[in-house]
Amino acid sequence: MISGSQVLASIDQTLNKARSNVDDVGKEIESISRRLQDQQKLRTEEFRQLARLRLGILADGDLVRHIDEVEKQAIALLDKRTIALEKLSQDIKDSEKALLEMGSSRQQQLETLESTAAIVDTAEAQTQKRLDADNTYQQQRNLTQAAERKAHNAKEKATRSNEERQQKSLSYQQDVLFMYLWQRQYGLPEYRANLITRWLDGKIAKLVGYTDARANYSRLNEIPERLQQHAATVEEAALLEFEALKQLDIVAREADGIPALTQRMTDETARLDSIDSSIEQLGSDLQTLTAARAKYTAGEDEYSTRAVNYLTAEYQREDLKELRRDAMSTPFPDDDLIISRLMNSESQLQQLDSSISGLRDIIHHNQEQLNEIESLRTDFKRNKLDRPGSQFTNKAMIALMLNQLINGMIDRKRVWTVLQEQQNYQPQNSDTTFGSGGYGRGSVWNGGLDDIAREIGRGIGRGIGRGGFGGGFGGGSGRGSGGGRSSGGGGFRTGGGF
Repeated sequence: MISGSQVLASIDQTLNKARSNVDDVGKEIESISRRLQDQQKLRTEEFRQLARLRLGILADGDLVRHIDEVEKQAIALLDKRTIALEKLSQDIKDSEKALLEMGSSRQQQLETLESTAAIVDTAEAQTQKRLDADNTYQQQRNLTQAAERKAHNAKEKATRSNEERQQKSLSYQQDVLFMYLWQRQYGLPEYRANLITRWLDGKIAKLVGYTDARANYSRLNEIPERLQQHAATVEEAALLEFEALKQLDIVAREADGIPALTQRMTDETARLDSIDSSIEQLGSDLQTLTAARAKYTAGEDEYSTRAVNYLTAEYQREDLKELRRDAMSTPFPDDDLIISRLMNSESQLQQLDSSISGLRDIIHHNQEQLNEIESLRTDFKRNKLDRPGSQFTNKAMIALMLNQLINGMIDRKRVWTVLQEQQNYQPQNSDTTFGSGGYGRGSVWNGGLDDIAREIGRGIGRGIGRGGFGGGFGGGSGRGSGGGRSSGGGGFRTGGGF
């Protein structure tokens, strides 16, 4: 068994690991990008030297000046990128700091809420223990249990009788002659017909044995209706006994000051909800900032894209191509040396660009995993699965699922399904199904759980928890006391002759 707050801590550890994965790849891309920029500067310098070497062939050194201008434009774009990235990095640091501070406030508030919830849980357990020893309360609880059992049995009999009617009435409804007489109300004061029709109807009635069949078919329809009326009457009586028991619970809680404690817990819950809303917004803002930084890291930001496109276009200019062709066609050794260095530089540029391309795929994948885990954490907190009383059955299973999630073997939906299957709400000391809380009509006992937890704890929505009115039967008050309702005696049986 592991608490909800411990599971949240495990999710946070997985989240930190995912962020580290993104950062590690980002640093590698940054390193390669710097080497790529150095190679681009080297290539520009080689073109500049080649142009100066052949300046006598060119007109007025225009090409040299153009190469200088290309370098200035590229450097200007990269300088703008550096400034924008520095601002973005500072925004991320500020956001992470605010998130860390808010997380610290949340932990303190959660501890306050857990302490308050424990006080409520202990107080309710003491009140329940006192009521268990109270003769008046025991008598009313016994009356309520008996009335609820009687109502349940009556409802079951009425249901079985109605099912039996539907099944056995088919043989009548499929008999055309019988239904003809039934619909004409033959044999009743309401029957109207002339002499010939009466004579013919009488013949048909003798042929199909209508008199006995009509009596049986009437009983088949009447008994379920009577049982339904009886079930409704008994249910009303059971509800009155339940309300009397509930009132004793309410009076006992008020006498022990539990409503004031519950209100305090509600106030603390509201404060935690407010902090969670702020954290969710900060987390969303941080996610937007880190996604933007990932673009810079991968070289997919506005300035990097413009610089790459600009340099690519400039190096494809016809005058630079002609400069290179002329240098390669002449036998001067200085030209050949520069051309050799250019070819080597371009080869390294291709290798570096290929490496960055592969790392971009990795960082995109890591960023997707990070977003998945951040969304899981948001859902976990939004559904209050780390609140007091929240427990998870299998610690090893949850650890395995989180490990598979960060490795991309499963998605967030699968992990969420496992968390829902593993989770339940359980007070440490009190019993939310005590007294009037054990009949599926709501509970005045909260056991230090908030409203959502109580609903889930009673099995509403998720099918998790002890739930159901069956827990209210029996004399004890503790968990598991009592049993399910007895189905009682047999239901309506019409016998043969249909």
